Amino acid sequence: MQNMISEKSNIGVRHFRAFIAIAAEGSFRAAAAKLGIATSALTEAVQAVEQETGTQLIDRKSRPVELTAAGKQFLIDCQQIMSLHHRALRDLSLVGGLETGEVSVAAAPSLTKTLLIPALRIFRMRHPGIRILIHDDVAGRIEKMILNKEVEFAVAARWRPTTELEAEPIIHDDIGMVCSLDHRLAKCADVSFGELSEETVISLLGETGTSAMLRRSVHFPRSLLEGQLQAYSTVAQLMMIEANLGIGFLPRLAMEVMGTGGLVFVPLRGLKLRRACYILSERRRTASPAAEALKQIIRQIAKGQDTDPTR
Repeated sequence: MQNMISEKSNIGVRHFRAFIAIAAEGSFRAAAAKLGIATSALTEAVQAVEQETGTQLIDRKSRPVELTAAGKQFLIDCQQIMSLHHRALRDLSLVGGLETGEVSVAAAPSLTKTLLIPALRIFRMRHPGIRILIHDDVAGRIEKMILNKEVEFAVAARWRPTTELEAEPIIHDDIGMVCSLDHRLAKCADVSFGELSEETVISLLGETGTSAMLRRSVHFPRSLLEGQLQAYSTVAQLMMIEANLGIGFLPRLAMEVMGTGGLVFVPLRGLKLRRACYILSERRRTASPAAEALKQIIRQIAKGQDTDPTR
């Protein structure tokens, strides 16, 4: 009857290493000297495998030591196991040393150019072997991606408070009116809501952090929340604003998405709206070494851009 090996077997790496050394050196004494252990320890290691499997591995009458047919097959298996063992430790060391691996991160479009891309430039110089996956989306969907483990962390505003996410504030940004350079209000120091009552509003659809903040503000006119023109992406929204099809209410950093210089940020008179942006991550998830290294670079860059006077 075939011998059944228990899942609680104590046979492991030291037994495999011992058997490989005996086969290579041709004697227990030489193998023990090579490994720096007592000969009796090698004998016990081989006997433990033979007793647990009920199979003889070595012909003890021969000099030098000869392997049985089963022992020769076991030697091949031991060599393969040790090769995998060394490879696993090497790969783990490379990941821990940031020489290889992968990190997936999400960012709001308004923060991708100003925070994430500068951080990636530094990160790639330091860790060229790390593969990076980037997702840009609105705050609501970003939070879902974190909780669904599609990304390790994100740089974004909050959509709605949840105890499942850890939110580390890193930068603050003003929200105001954004218009084209050619717009009639482009040169104003600030604007009142009365001056905007007849303007075409271009709004962004979806669960954005900015829209959530505007809806929570009791002083922001409800009539300006839903635009006559609506877009599913920040880029499309900004392109329409730059083409002077209307105005939008956006964070100052959002203008950096276009990078053309064709947009103007005008503060809202009598209403100070400031958006807090965060490094968002799942509270019960430990960040990989690569993710933690990228977070640290983002923190350093954010320190130079934060406009919050209280920080």
